[in-house]
Amino acid sequence: MTTLYVQSPTLYLAGSGVVIGATSITLTDLVDIYGNVLTMADFGSIGYITLEPDTTNSEAATFTGVTANANGTYTLTGVKTILAKSPYTQTSGLVRNHAGGTKVVITDNTGFW
Repeated sequence: MTTLYVQSPTLYLAGSGVVIGATSITLTDLVDIYGNVLTMADFGSIGYITLEPDTTNSEAATFTGVTANANGTYTLTGVKTILAKSPYTQTSGLVRNHAGGTKVVITDNTGFW
């Protein structure tokens, strides 16, 4: 498994957000800190994100695909929640609801290391 390092500004969930069990999420944008559009090749075989960082609804997740949409949004696919401590088990789909406009950060959460 190849994991590459990516730095981006804060990203945001598009539309109405996501619900428990969602295996894809749509972002309003997907760029690095210099404005370059990111693709799955920039992440390697897996990407790591945190939804709603620094809140009581924070959720660590992984993804395995990126799709650029015609309307300028980007969909992350193969989304799984990842435990925040050993053994870093991944569960298919999200375990929390997250509203549209929610902050999402590309992260080096515990499962990354």
